[in-house]
Amino acid sequence: SEEFAMSENGSIETLSVYNDYRDIAVHVLQWAESINPKDLTAQYNNYVGNVLRIGAKIAGGYAFGFDHDFLGGNIAYTKKALYCANDALTILQRDLKESKYLTRKQYFYFHERLFALRNNIGIYIQEMREQFYNDL
Repeated sequence: SEEFAMSENGSIETLSVYNDYRDIAVHVLQWAESINPKDLTAQYNNYVGNVLRIGAKIAGGYAFGFDHDFLGGNIAYTKKALYCANDALTILQRDLKESKYLTRKQYFYFHERLFALRNNIGIYIQEMREQFYNDL
């Protein structure tokens, strides 16, 4: 709901890195739902789980806000999103690239989007760190 997404910092939906996450999460879920549950492996589950945790960690960090006293918590949670993005990329490259359930086009789409998202999360963390140190 809109009320849940609002904080004193405004809506999380104004955060571009979160919107980038939502876009890829929708595509990953649509892809995952197209696979017969009998054919799902631990790698598929880990991939989808890591992609979904990215948004949860970004939202968790955002909930801390951007005041200096709480910015460290925001950074810590957002770093967890970065770890999830890295893990999802590793699983995609190592375990799913040659999967019969993932077309070449889907693989490159997921890789490109996850790679960009991971980089943008890193930039977002760096911006928060700069804010933290500039506020000292």
